[in-house]
Amino acid sequence: MKICWANTDNFDDAEIVILGIPDESKSHALRKGTSEAPHKIREISSIRDVYKRGDDISLGLPLDGITRKVYDYGNVERNQISETIEMIISKSKIPIS
Repeated sequence: MKICWANTDNFDDAEIVILGIPDESKSHALRKGTSEAPHKIREISSIRDVYKRGDDISLGLPLDGITRKVYDYGNVERNQISETIEMIISKSKIPIS
């Protein structure tokens, strides 16, 4: 599953690259589960919400307003973070994790 704002399947075309980091190794949280965050964020991003204002009902579309090419790189392991982000930056792209 890709994040809803991914509007290209081609890394080379992208201006923004989203990558997930499913890691709990440095977490100080009392409960486990942060490793599921990238998947859950992608899953929830694809849900379309309905908004009601007065008698008007409109569908919230996730791609509204996106003008840049966004590519979902997928998840990376902790030991791949630096290398992956450096590669993304070296291609003049903006990494978001």
